[in-house]
Amino acid sequence: MSIGLSGAFSPLGATIARRGTIGGAAGDPNSGGGAVDFPLYNDSELVAFRDYMEAQKTGWGSSGTNYQYETDAGDDRINDAQSDMYDGGNYTQVRKDGSASNNMGYNSDLLTYSQIKYIPLNYSWPLVGIAVAPKDQQTRYGWSRNGNLGADNGGGSPAALTVYNNATVGEFDKVYAWLVNKAWNQNSDPGVSHLYCTVGTSRWDGSEVANGFTVNTFAGNSDSDTSQYESTSTNCFVWTALISNGQTNGQITQSQAQTFVNNFLADAQEHFGWD
Repeated sequence: MSIGLSGAFSPLGATIARRGTIGGAAGDPNSGGGAVDFPLYNDSELVAFRDYMEAQKTGWGSSGTNYQYETDAGDDRINDAQSDMYDGGNYTQVRKDGSASNNMGYNSDLLTYSQIKYIPLNYSWPLVGIAVAPKDQQTRYGWSRNGNLGADNGGGSPAALTVYNNATVGEFDKVYAWLVNKAWNQNSDPGVSHLYCTVGTSRWDGSEVANGFTVNTFAGNSDSDTSQYESTSTNCFVWTALISNGQTNGQITQSQAQTFVNNFLADAQEHFGWD
């Protein structure tokens, strides 16, 4: 069966106030300390980042994104979650140049696909993965999902929105984020929303985003769990999360998605010692 893909975004820029920095601190481009080398392609640095963020992840959800769906199957998918959220979905892949890895197991440790290193934050709510490309190499990469939804073509029509377009969030001054509301308002079925985000900062030498939305497509029906996102960047990271606003509560809004991203990045900033 062929699946039609659709999707678009509208430009949106935003700035969230940066926190104060210590003059002369390494990696503070505003204090004379200069930018530092991008750390996350180093295995130990990426694992340490994952470990820290995994311990914080239950605090990222807020109003509209804090529905705690169940993880009820092998760690590469969700069978039902509860109340018919899925019919076997949330199969998640990392992508590079239009090709995809095998399905990711969310309990896996560090994985590599075509030089993209990626790592999940455990098979528990919320489901999150982080990916990085080789240091100092402009790379097109990202994430995708597929499978079947419990909505079975019912409820509201799938729709996407731009969460951030070249925004500044704390010390991360190159933030691009995109959300797909894949299933919503189908009787008592919990909503399904895919969040994708590319993150860079002037604190990392050579960190640039050439295109924050190189690929952003999704199946235009609420039976298929398909969406794809890729950006083109250097010395950044790309992460994804499965989020839900629960049963018959409409779509996740831009503001609600921004709060989830802001909370994630606040913890990332703390991990890197930039507070």
